[in-house]
Amino acid sequence: MIFIFKFFLYNYYMIERTKEENDFTVYDLIPYSIALVDFESGKIKKYNNTFKELASIKKLISKNINFFEFFSIDKKQIKENKKIISKVQTTTNIKYYKINFTFFNKNEILVYIDDVTIEQEKNIIYEDNEKLLEYIAIEKSFNKTLNKIVNFAQKRMENVKCSILLLDEEGEHLLNGAAPSLPKFYNDAIHGVKIGDKIGSCGSAAFNKKRVIVKDINTHENWAAYKELAKNANLASCWSEPIFSSNKKVLGTFAIYNEVPKAPNKFEIQLINSYANITSIAIEKYQNINELKQSKDELQNIFENSSVALLYMSKDRVFIRSNLTAAKIFGFKTQEEMIGLEAKKLHISEKNYHQFRKNYLDVIKQGKTFTCDYPLKRIDGLHIWCELSCKALDNNKSPDLSKGILWSVKDISLRKQYEKKLKNSEILNKQIISAIPQLIWLKNEKGVYLRCNKEFEKLFGAKEEEIVGKSDYDFVDKKLADFFKQKDKEAIYSSKININEELLEYKETKEKHLIETSKQAIKDEDGNIIGILGIGFDITQRKKREEELKKLNALAQDLSSNQKTLLSLFDKGDSVLFNWKNDLSWSVDYVSKSVEKLLSYSTKNFISKDINYIDCIYEDDKKRVLKEIDNAIKNNLDYFRHEPYRIITKNNEIKWVLNYTVTKKNPNNKITNFIGYLTDITNQIKNQEIMYQQSKIASMGEMLGNISHQWRQPLSAISTLATGAKLKKEINVLNDEDFIKTMDSINNQAQYLSSTIDDFRNFFAEDTKNKTNINLKNSLETTLSLVKDSYKSNNITTIKNMKDAHLLCNENMFIQAILNILNNAKDAYKNNRKKEKLVFIDLIKEEETYILTIKDNANGIEEKIMDKIFEPYFTTKHQSQGTGIGLYMTNQIITKHFKGKIIVSNEEFIYNNKSYKGACFKIILPI
Repeated sequence: MIFIFKFFLYNYYMIERTKEENDFTVYDLIPYSIALVDFESGKIKKYNNTFKELASIKKLISKNINFFEFFSIDKKQIKENKKIISKVQTTTNIKYYKINFTFFNKNEILVYIDDVTIEQEKNIIYEDNEKLLEYIAIEKSFNKTLNKIVNFAQKRMENVKCSILLLDEEGEHLLNGAAPSLPKFYNDAIHGVKIGDKIGSCGSAAFNKKRVIVKDINTHENWAAYKELAKNANLASCWSEPIFSSNKKVLGTFAIYNEVPKAPNKFEIQLINSYANITSIAIEKYQNINELKQSKDELQNIFENSSVALLYMSKDRVFIRSNLTAAKIFGFKTQEEMIGLEAKKLHISEKNYHQFRKNYLDVIKQGKTFTCDYPLKRIDGLHIWCELSCKALDNNKSPDLSKGILWSVKDISLRKQYEKKLKNSEILNKQIISAIPQLIWLKNEKGVYLRCNKEFEKLFGAKEEEIVGKSDYDFVDKKLADFFKQKDKEAIYSSKININEELLEYKETKEKHLIETSKQAIKDEDGNIIGILGIGFDITQRKKREEELKKLNALAQDLSSNQKTLLSLFDKGDSVLFNWKNDLSWSVDYVSKSVEKLLSYSTKNFISKDINYIDCIYEDDKKRVLKEIDNAIKNNLDYFRHEPYRIITKNNEIKWVLNYTVTKKNPNNKITNFIGYLTDITNQIKNQEIMYQQSKIASMGEMLGNISHQWRQPLSAISTLATGAKLKKEINVLNDEDFIKTMDSINNQAQYLSSTIDDFRNFFAEDTKNKTNINLKNSLETTLSLVKDSYKSNNITTIKNMKDAHLLCNENMFIQAILNILNNAKDAYKNNRKKEKLVFIDLIKEEETYILTIKDNANGIEEKIMDKIFEPYFTTKHQSQGTGIGLYMTNQIITKHFKGKIIVSNEEFIYNNKSYKGACFKIILPI
């Protein structure tokens, strides 16, 4: 259906504008397929993007095929303005198009094409079912009916052959039903074949009671025994659908054969299912007829076994007789269950029940047939739509209703669903118009609003129902309303679209927007003006971008004039500017003269490719640098920074550099160049390493104290054990068992001393670069063992809540960072007289991070120095007691080496029902 928006917009706005401006691009704004066709030659002259994107149309355009021949259109249909539905065969399926025409001029027509394939497919199935049901109802010959069904199916699908096989009475063999297009030798060969799990397509479908799709007979295991037979019959694929009776018993199969290997599309699946269902109805009908012929009471059996639902109802609206079809429609298993049932049970409400009686009584009392579509309900409560027809059984002009009323019932729920979908589709089109982001409105010739969309509602701050029936004078001041009225008049008396810019204020937001409005008079079939259609485009941002573009152009000219000055800064400075190509060797397009200070190579060395920059990168760092480049290319980054890496100068000197890079892209948004500047940070790296070693040396005093604490007890034990053994030997009471026991104890104490030495030696190891996968929980235990005795001598208790946490890092650096915090906590208690000294350690995982929290109850850090504790050489201790680099190094290790965060704060908390305050260090480590 072409709605008012499409009709007016296409026929008045687009045609007139195209004629005047000879511009077809305006149709690209329309979400419908439109083309301009030469009426005589059928050549497509112009078309919009939506027309071009149709799958079936691409062939038409590319091969310059005659439009009318392609769509099988008789020009008389156009002249007679007939409704045209065209059928087009694509490479995979059949498409249907609804085609409307408007004469653009004497020799050219404007074509509107809607893809109605889904709607047409539904109609095809519905129409086929309806025609076949009518045929089934009147045709007496079973063979003719089956052949009719097969012929219907073959007409609906290109280049197929269909067959119906019937299951014998024993339910074990398939017999020929109808296959007019298959060779006789083939039908003879499969007649009587026994069904089985892997017996072809039909034998398997009947046996397994489900659809079987064989795309390629030549390769499918089900057809191994029949491959040559199928080949001789020129059959390449076979799709088989079991035919079920109304009680789910297999009656046979409906099969579709193709001459080429092929799988069915969605519509073909619907067709095979539909024809199988229709065949089921036909089979059951003739089965019923055969049964009826065997019965003495033919009329009684016809009633009970008819495929049409029939009900015999008394004057008091009680069912006296029912056939099975009617019973099943209403959810009963047998017709006997409906006998004696009040019709009231099938009505949705009491009110409906009484009103319905009035509706049909007035008709049937006159001897007429009453027919209607009416909602009823099944016995299980499910609502259904039925097509009802009734007539009094007494044929007199004024019938005696006491003889009863005969009802025929047809379940039309599916049809109603289709009708509802169609209605919803119409509503959707209206909603699309309302949802268009531009302002759209329609007025009558007097300026009264007839319709508007959601965006227009925002302008006036009112709903459509509040706007319709009113004019501009009801929403804006008189001056602006007069302006709108004048522009409406100009549009009415103009043969062109009236376009102008208007600065409008939105009612709700009070924001002013620059709107480009297009207005055109709407005329009826007789050419009388009946209203004005308006469309408003918000061009506020476009105007802003135009102004910004002017400024950018001016800035670009200014930058260009100062480019040489900017480049000279790099030539004279310490940083080096490079422009590398995105190739394997990093070919250099430009490098500043300052490169001689950094690498001792000249600019000429790089430009002439005597040396490639990639060869200047230290071999151990090259893989990481290239990975960072690959990541930038993969993610199409505009800017990135390399982690510091080493380079080798012409004099074989190793330097550390920091490299910031901006990417340059071509019009296709692909990276072509890398523009980066390098800064020599060798001295900074050396200073950082010196400070790290200073931090370790500063920790040595603490560690020596810890060693003395940890060795005092085992050395005392060794001395006591040795002295006791010596005394026993002197008094001759030392036996072998006591001697061995004493020696084992001394050995255990010596092993403990040895392990302590290993712990401290590992801590002071200088390896800070190698990374291993460690368990942070175990590393924290190791760190606590280093301070165990010093914490014990200071009466400090640790409370731990740690989970296993695996991280790839340098364990020594991690221990160093944590050790500085633990020592800092211990020092905080030196001038604190708290009896209960606590240090809490928590290690948990949150999403993609580990969170380590270390806090004490030493009253916290003074707020005035809180921001300084991570600064180098800042300390609150006497110069003889602290260097001030411990927490600085902790911060450097966590943030630089581990890419994490460290946050310090004072925290008040409750533990064992007591309130405490202390410093809290929170470390966040990415996994």
